[in-house]
Amino acid sequence: MSFNRVLPRAACCLLAVAGLLAGQPGTRQSPRELGIVGNLQAVAPGQVENFRAATRAMDEKRYGECVRLFALVLRDAPEFIPALRRSGLCLAFEGKREEGMARLELAARKQRTPDNLISLAQGLAGRAPHEGTRAEKERALTTAAAANQAFKGKDDPSFALVQARLALELNRAVEFRQATLQLARDYDGLMETHLFLGILANFDGNTEKAKKELEIAKKMGLSPQAADQVMNGRSTMGWGRARRILFATAAWIAGLCLLLVGGKYLAARALQSIETWRSRLW
Repeated sequence: MSFNRVLPRAACCLLAVAGLLAGQPGTRQSPRELGIVGNLQAVAPGQVENFRAATRAMDEKRYGECVRLFALVLRDAPEFIPALRRSGLCLAFEGKREEGMARLELAARKQRTPDNLISLAQGLAGRAPHEGTRAEKERALTTAAAANQAFKGKDDPSFALVQARLALELNRAVEFRQATLQLARDYDGLMETHLFLGILANFDGNTEKAKKELEIAKKMGLSPQAADQVMNGRSTMGWGRARRILFATAAWIAGLCLLLVGGKYLAARALQSIETWRSRLW
């Protein structure tokens, strides 16, 4: 059975990763985040607390408050790109896509960094109920892949995760395989890595490997129901029904798996640090 044919039929597995772009409140104590705050301290020290409060509001999906506070930061530091891109994401997720995307596009034009590109990809993809169009999601995948390629570190799996999630949704086998193998190489300690490896093995017809990877994922927080859907979805569930299941169960899965909750991934011996990247919205 060809990979391209089974990929859309297995889309029900997305219900297990619906929280990848959903965000949960988390800590902001990674070295990269502290560096961002330090840069703001140098140009507008009086806005540091507003920036931190805006970021908390963003993580807690209080988008109106987030935009209001970032506006104060940008008033005193108009060239501070992290505030520009984060306010853009909040506007896009709130449903004000035109204004939000304008900010995200501007941030990416000013500084074509991995952070700005992955934020642009997230904005293009959107968030239910304010998702992007199919064409916007196609561009989001291209942008996410570029951000992932440009990011040279091995301390933040967000880039590969966003690429894998979008590739799976859009039935793009090459990009999905690339991102999944990258996760396996660099981030073996993540539940999502083994989930995607299970999906990939199932697509390839390697049932034993798929079961093994999904068993590991279950031990790391994946629900048994989600694992069953991955194994059974290849032949029993169509794409339309899969999407209905995805959005109907997204909130429950996000809570169960504690996806995107604080901490920076360092190593298998320090798994508690994984939580920072899961909360990040850049």
